[in-house]
Amino acid sequence: MERIQRTIGEVLGQKSWPELPPGATVAAAQEAMARVAVDCVLVVEEGVLKGVFTSRDFMNRVAAAGRLPAEVPLGDVMTSQPETLKRHHCVTYAINRMATRNIRNLPVVDDHGRPVGLLQIWDVMTHMADIFEEISRLPPERPTDNIWQDLGGG
Repeated sequence: MERIQRTIGEVLGQKSWPELPPGATVAAAQEAMARVAVDCVLVVEEGVLKGVFTSRDFMNRVAAAGRLPAEVPLGDVMTSQPETLKRHHCVTYAINRMATRNIRNLPVVDDHGRPVGLLQIWDVMTHMADIFEEISRLPPERPTDNIWQDLGGG
């Protein structure tokens, strides 16, 4: 079961992710997300991650406020200082962060804060499906003749 202990770097693969500067518009972010088929954009300035703009940010900070996507800069509506991962972090750590913080996309950064990947909930779900598939191919456990005896009882 070493598979569940894989690192983020092992799970990520070679996928691309959209990056835009804080001055880019929400409309540009929507176009970038559609082009790469992801629901977030990493907001990067001088190569360093400054924030994340997600489809939730769009709904809560742009659409709900009646703002025009072509007029709103990402820097005004992004999630600043987002939770991040490193390539060496374990997938189980990412699952914990996603579950406890209600996050679907986690940027992966190097030691200098430069984006090196984007872990999405779909990556984790695919990884977990692979693990469960592996488990399903294992031989069944030994049937228990006397569960109380196995538990140390009578």
